[in-house]
Amino acid sequence: MLDYEVLKISSVPADWYKENLEEKKGETEYVCNVWIHRKGEFIMPVVVEIRFDNGDKVREHWDGQERWVRYAYQKKAKIESVEVDPDHKIQFDRNNFNNSRTAEANVDPARKLTNYWTCISQFCAQLLAWWLV
Repeated sequence: MLDYEVLKISSVPADWYKENLEEKKGETEYVCNVWIHRKGEFIMPVVVEIRFDNGDKVREHWDGQERWVRYAYQKKAKIESVEVDPDHKIQFDRNNFNNSRTAEANVDPARKLTNYWTCISQFCAQLLAWWLV
């Protein structure tokens, strides 16, 4: 079985121990870590793309020999997203949904589905009320 996943990402200020730490974009230095995990027994080299919030992109090549690998960076930017196999060359990965991760979740799709559900339920309630009267 071949399955790679982005296990965890973190961006922590390098001066995390200071009491009155003010994070400023482009000025605060961060220690950024990315953990990639090989879930199956099939070993294959992969490319990992790490994007930072200042627009920088880093591509790492992992041979996949170990069970997991950690990439560490010290930059003046936070990690925005990580993607395993960004060019989609590996077609037989078991689960493509765990090949990427973002630092902050996007709640817009959930809001859109909630709005659709609200409109449909209100329409059905109006239709039922009209039919019963």
